[in-house]
Amino acid sequence: MKISSLVLYATGECVAPKDWNTSARPRPYRLYYVIDGEASYTVGGEKTRLLPGHFYLFPSSMPFNASQDIDNRLNHLYYDFMMTPSVVSAEPLCCSLDAHPLFRPLLDIMRRTVKEYRYEGKAELYGTVVSMLSAFLSLFLEIAKPKKNMDADIATALEYIEENYAADISVGDLASVTFLDEDYFIKKFKKNLGITPYQYIKNLRMA
Repeated sequence: MKISSLVLYATGECVAPKDWNTSARPRPYRLYYVIDGEASYTVGGEKTRLLPGHFYLFPSSMPFNASQDIDNRLNHLYYDFMMTPSVVSAEPLCCSLDAHPLFRPLLDIMRRTVKEYRYEGKAELYGTVVSMLSAFLSLFLEIAKPKKNMDADIATALEYIEENYAADISVGDLASVTFLDEDYFIKKFKKNLGITPYQYIKNLRMA
């Protein structure tokens, strides 16, 4: 998958603070590489461990909660960003460091450039950080395919939202795009994502 545009908002490598959580925070896409520690995320009521040596991509504004063992906190590399094309998935995308032979050398460069950019004050490396993240995501999205357990019409609605969120979008617009009755569309959207279309659009705009 070729990334056509990418804007980086935040990045770093750290041990999460003791009060770390992501509950109810509108945000852009978030990528984690888990180095070590004991942490988990919950999507749709199902709790899943964040495995060391794995990458996790949380699509933009996906409602999820995350928590950690404060005695064994999450040590991780992270990126917050927006990109096109959009990624639509009912669950986070995940794969291990060993899933592609280029992941290890890419990760080494990503960690080094993030350290120099974020912690050594080398602002001129912004373009390099973005280029490395884009290269990684192009490979990652070929391997970690979006989950298929989202209804196709809701996936269509999410793609429409991400392409048009700066404009006025009504439930009627989304129902029309998906050929569904408005009330049924709202119920189906909430069943798939746990929030209403209005909440999703609001979160995306705030992110």
